[in-house]
Amino acid sequence: MKHGLVPALGTIILAAAGPAVAQSWSVEGEVGVVSDYRYRGYSLSDGDPALQAGGSAWHASGWYVTGYASSVAAIGDGSGPTSDIELTAGVGWSGEIAGWTLDLGLMGYGYPGARGVDYVELPVSVARSFGPVSWTLGYAHAPAQAALDESNRYLWTGLELAPETWPVTFGLKVGRERGAFAAEPRVDVEATVSRDFGAWALSLGRTEADDEPGAWVAGVFRRF
Repeated sequence: MKHGLVPALGTIILAAAGPAVAQSWSVEGEVGVVSDYRYRGYSLSDGDPALQAGGSAWHASGWYVTGYASSVAAIGDGSGPTSDIELTAGVGWSGEIAGWTLDLGLMGYGYPGARGVDYVELPVSVARSFGPVSWTLGYAHAPAQAALDESNRYLWTGLELAPETWPVTFGLKVGRERGAFAAEPRVDVEATVSRDFGAWALSLGRTEADDEPGAWVAGVFRRF
């Protein structure tokens, strides 16, 4: 879950643009904390809690922009300064085609102060709901670039179970990575349960990976 400043900035821009333009856009965001920032099985906070905030602006046509910030453990190229902040920005399009939801994006990951570690990635996913069950299949490709000696490929699939009469939502995700971030194929698995309390959301999950100790991860977020 990645998402401060974007919702506020988006609201100001839309207000200045006028009612007609503002009605075509919707803005959402969240701020919170997790007990361990896990990304594809890796702990980017070195097992420590992480503060996270961000948001997205969606246009009625399906286009969107998104931004996110999280505290992380020292990230760098191993020979220079490190960064304790991860900033993510992206643009994409999402829409329904023949009952399937298609999402195409371009994401950039930045680590202010560090050198040679910023990179871009191209994620794509398709999803479909079958009653209370939602299934998603996704693929993210990071081409070889300044920060990556070779391309990186991440294939994943996820299930979400959210019956209307249940107070909680269950999620399961399995991913396989190979390339710049994984010299040998690696698999990560994440199972979560979450519940909303109005604008607040609580979650608890278990994450496992081939090359990383498993961990329980709790999170609390305030949506707006």
